[in-house]
Amino acid sequence: MTDKINTSRRKLRTKTGCFTCRQRRKKCDEKSPICDLCRSSGRRCIWPSASDLLDRRYSHHCDSRHQDRSLKEHIQLPDDDIGNSLIPSSSTYPVQHALSPSSPTTTYETDSVCPLDLLSQAATVHRVLSNHLELRVSDHFSDKYFSLLLLPDCYRGFHDGWLTEIKQLMVTHKSLYYSVLACAASHIFLSDSVWEMHPVALSYYAEGVKELQLLLGKVAQYENHDALLMSVMLLYLHGCLGWGTQSDVAQHVNAATRIVTLRLLDKPAGIQRLFDRLALESVIYQQFLLSTGLWTESNQSEFVFDPDFWDGVEKLLDRSTLLSGAPWNVESPVLGRDYAIGGI
Repeated sequence: MTDKINTSRRKLRTKTGCFTCRQRRKKCDEKSPICDLCRSSGRRCIWPSASDLLDRRYSHHCDSRHQDRSLKEHIQLPDDDIGNSLIPSSSTYPVQHALSPSSPTTTYETDSVCPLDLLSQAATVHRVLSNHLELRVSDHFSDKYFSLLLLPDCYRGFHDGWLTEIKQLMVTHKSLYYSVLACAASHIFLSDSVWEMHPVALSYYAEGVKELQLLLGKVAQYENHDALLMSVMLLYLHGCLGWGTQSDVAQHVNAATRIVTLRLLDKPAGIQRLFDRLALESVIYQQFLLSTGLWTESNQSEFVFDPDFWDGVEKLLDRSTLLSGAPWNVESPVLGRDYAIGGI
């Protein structure tokens, strides 16, 4: 008999009758406010409240009608727009608020929060942290990395003009955005020995290549698209700086060569813009490095030196004067000296 009692399935307590009769295991006649048994025995007749009658097996279900409504009102679902902008502002849902112990999403006991709410909160925090990291990395690009790309004694307009264009175009072009992050993250990894940034940099690089392929499918004239050329330039610079993408450098340099050829060498007019001069010097400098084998892991490189291209570059630069009367080093942001084949 004892075994039968111990193994029998527990049933919900009855929802009728007073507590006094139920505790005494007596049949209550449910007369209110005092039942006959309590009246005849002189006992205190205690009745259950509305909350005592709830079926607590389902009280923690996120869709349960028994869940505390005040809790549902306080738990806010994440805004889908948080972190969607390419360059998040520092005032957008700050990380300190997201992780603060006083935040509304962290003040409730764990057993009172629906698992779906916990997942949505975790997704929000992940987006906030990712966007915060991208903001810090993009700041590093502007403050620490970018100045290394150009010679320090060149005309200041090369530096300020290109950086301004990058900041403007990366807002609307993901290929440039992730190329910027890839270069900056790789520089943090190498200069500050932050080993965790290596996979982050490779992830940004992969996103940049993917977005560049999507952009190529939309652009009709490659030579007139500044964001596309800037993306390609930063991708080959990443290969020169980081680990794991050196084998892609030749492919990116070849692509940049084709773009500047269509953009500048095939046009009768000389160079009219500072960025065009900068891009052309950057491409021929990378060609020189590739021709000497500095960025290749084997003797079989995808890059083939083209003397006709260099001849066209020399003639183009000879007839292009952006800064009249300026010394050579001021007008040359990358090379800083005579660009003739024999001069490098």
